[in-house]
Order: sequence, then structure tokens, then C-alpha cells
Amino acid sequence: MLNPIPELLTYSFFAPTLLRVVVAGILAYELYSQFQNREEISQLRYPLLRGPAVFWTAAALGVVIIIALLLGYFTQYAAIAAAVLSFRGIVQLKRDRGLFCLSRTTYVLLLAICISLLATGAGALALDLPL
Repeated sequence: MLNPIPELLTYSFFAPTLLRVVVAGILAYELYSQFQNREEISQLRYPLLRGPAVFWTAAALGVVIIIALLLGYFTQYAAIAAAVLSFRGIVQLKRDRGLFCLSRTTYVLLLAICISLLATGAGALALDLPL
């Protein structure tokens, strides 16, 4: 089938850029929500992390992923890390409610976007260079 507006296909290189910005925005919102619930998150216990280290480790990881996605730097690695976080959000949403503030459907969509970024690359306005 022919495209009704074929001139818009010249802008298809900007689609991954839009997806990167959306994922970074969603992760920034989640990081802001985690910052508001940092006392509750500090009560969580993991095998290697306890106390405030749980929150600060999650926050540092989130900031690195957000910056990498916004700048388009190591986008595929950042997309893998964001996909792991979203998959973890799908699986552990009920257990760690303070750490994951979004709905399960949002995490599924975030996982799909991250997989798409993994396949398509960084897009326009990125520091990654396609080889």
C-alpha cells in the first residue's frame, strides 16, 4: 500500500530520538517518585544492599541511564539497562511498591520501547555513531 504522505518518511530518522526522550522522561518521573519515597525504599533489603544504599544505588543508576538516553551516548547499553529495569518493574511491582511507581502496563510499554531502541539505534541528534 502506498503511503498517503510520503514526504514524512524523510523524518523517520527522528523516531528513535523521540523514543529516547520519552523513555528518559518516564525514568526521570520514576526517579522523582523514588526520591519522594526514599525512606520507604531505604527499608527494603536486598542480598548486597541494605538501608539508604538501596535508594542511592537505584538513583545513581537511574541518572546515568537518563543522561545516556537524552544525549544518545551508548544508547543500546542504556536501552538494555532500562529494559532490565522495566522487566524488573513488571515482575516485582507488588513486592517493592515504593521502588516501582508506574503501572504494569506502563512497564510493558517501556520494555517494548527499549527493545525497539535496541534494534533501531540512537537516531538523530545522538553522540552514538553507527558503524
